[in-house]
Amino acid sequence: MVVYGVDLGTTYSSLGYLDVTGRPAVIQTADGTDAIPSVAYFASATEVVIGEEAKDTAVIQPDLVVDLIKRELGSNHSVAMHGDVFTPEEISALILRRLVNDAEAFTRGSEALDEDDDGPTPAVIAVPASFRHPAARGHPDRRRTGRAVGHRRDLRADRGGHLVRRAGSGSG
Repeated sequence: MVVYGVDLGTTYSSLGYLDVTGRPAVIQTADGTDAIPSVAYFASATEVVIGEEAKDTAVIQPDLVVDLIKRELGSNHSVAMHGDVFTPEEISALILRRLVNDAEAFTRGSEALDEDDDGPTPAVIAVPASFRHPAARGHPDRRRTGRAVGHRRDLRADRGGHLVRRAGSGSG
């Protein structure tokens, strides 16, 4: 079983794991990069694009692009797109879903993972220490996060837990 670590960043998000030798590694995204921009482009009512393409689209269609949404976690802020209203937590879940999809693709093609691995299961989402309390609580709740990437409640070392250190820029 592989345990994943998620850095849901304000500007970029990434996903890491421990390889079969126990060394931490970053998962390459479908774009071939170590991280994706934490940006959502609502192309239509049924299509949301996450990542570099969304970031690039912000120049020509800024009204259909959401960025820096992590700053709004835990607030009453919402975003209306194509007749639907989205909370910061829902947009964050879309970013997480993109990371999960990339992790699943990476897992299928990676020799760095245990061959008996069934794909992504437990994950830990890093929350910056500087987050004000409502924002920390605003990270997608356990139910939504559990559905998106899986979760682990008890990370004690005697139960196979892992220490996760956030590697972001510290900007929150």
